[in-house]
Amino acid sequence: MTEGTSSTNRDMARGGAWMVAMRWAMKSVGLVSTLVLVRLLDPADFGVIAMAMIVVGFLEVLTMAGVDLAVIRHENPERADYDAAWTLQVMLAAGIGALLLVCAPYAAAMFDEPKLVAVLRALALRAVIGGFQNIGVAQFRRDLAFHKDFQFNVYKTLLTSGVTVIAALILRSYWALVVGMIASQVFMVALSYTMHPYRPRLTLSRLGQYWSFSVWLIVHHLARFLNRRLDQFIIGNVAGTQFMGRYSVAFDVATLPTNELVVPMNRGFFPVYARLQGDPQALAAGFVRALSTVALLCFALGFGLFAVAEPAVLVLMGSRWADAVPLVEALAVFGVFLALATSVEALLMSVGRTRLLALFGIANVALLAVALAGTVRYLDIDAVAWARCWTALAALPLVYAVVRLAVPVSVPAVVGALWPRFVAAALMVGAVKGVPWPDLAPIALLALQVATGAAVYGLATWGLWRLRGAPDTVEKSVLDRVSGRLTRFRAAG
Repeated sequence: MTEGTSSTNRDMARGGAWMVAMRWAMKSVGLVSTLVLVRLLDPADFGVIAMAMIVVGFLEVLTMAGVDLAVIRHENPERADYDAAWTLQVMLAAGIGALLLVCAPYAAAMFDEPKLVAVLRALALRAVIGGFQNIGVAQFRRDLAFHKDFQFNVYKTLLTSGVTVIAALILRSYWALVVGMIASQVFMVALSYTMHPYRPRLTLSRLGQYWSFSVWLIVHHLARFLNRRLDQFIIGNVAGTQFMGRYSVAFDVATLPTNELVVPMNRGFFPVYARLQGDPQALAAGFVRALSTVALLCFALGFGLFAVAEPAVLVLMGSRWADAVPLVEALAVFGVFLALATSVEALLMSVGRTRLLALFGIANVALLAVALAGTVRYLDIDAVAWARCWTALAALPLVYAVVRLAVPVSVPAVVGALWPRFVAAALMVGAVKGVPWPDLAPIALLALQVATGAAVYGLATWGLWRLRGAPDTVEKSVLDRVSGRLTRFRAAG
């Protein structure tokens, strides 16, 4: 391994580790908050907010211009670049706030839910506030100062969760969730100016330069939003708030383990990819290494949740959510395929191929729409979940075909990154699902199944790595790190 490759691997590992730690710290706080909220609020309350967030998300996708990413991948950004990016961010946020005010009555009529009018108008304020976040915090990732990005986001999450739970205890309605979402934006903006000394100014210079990068990224985010919300949009229209609440909560819980790994890892990988733009071979090698890491972790968590879905739902969500078990099973598997597809986004954005990314997203939405058309008429939300799952699997070959148009990644390299982890995951699922477990309390059964699955996955992963000749893969890095820590521990002892 060359010194440059070793340095790249260290940067990717460090960035990915910090961003995963950040995301999981945020989600751990958020999960505790959610588990409290599902006991304080009714599923219909979550259904109202899920409907509102479909509208909000559809419009706010227009603010996902990636201005921070454009600054990060810029070779030598000046003050004018930061100010132009911030100005574009503010303009887009103000436009979304105005659209929410105008669209609120029409959205309420579309879902036949009058409560949405007031909710969406309150969330218009949230959209405007968020646009004023200090663009200077993008410098944290550009300089690979991931610990500062960690602090910024975790502080915001802690403050938001506290406000949301207090509001739920007082209001006992969906308005607690609205209060929490507005508070989140207030805390984000306040922290961005507290933690970074940069003070942006409005400017019209260089806006065209940033818009040319951002316009296709907006199209990509719009397609991704439709891909992730199309099923919920259909269920909300034909099945009502109870089914909508059950499906949306099951979706969030089932995709949490995989989504909350790959999204932060991509966040950490992006600035490293951006530094490798001029070396296609190094960029391809870095991507394969990243894909191996994503597969190792996401296969364990996604297929693991599929295997233990029943006791997990009963323990984490309570018995009144028992009907969500089949949904969690299907959507946990979907989360694995989604994680593999999402892992390419940072790579394509780092080399400026946002148009290619957007076109793929549009094709994926069309494929999903065709799959859902055959299931929705039966009002079977379990079938909708499995249709989403198999559609994501069918799209994976197209995902990696798109990658090969931008970076010289070979098919054997991609297959080699995936198959050992898939075999280990299949053995894990077989060990958990194929065993007649004793009649235990849900929490005891969950603990026993998790321990069994983890042991089987770990041993299978190690055995397959040895059978392949102990190559220099992510497994070797993990074993070397563990061995080094044990050596230091023994020396200290």
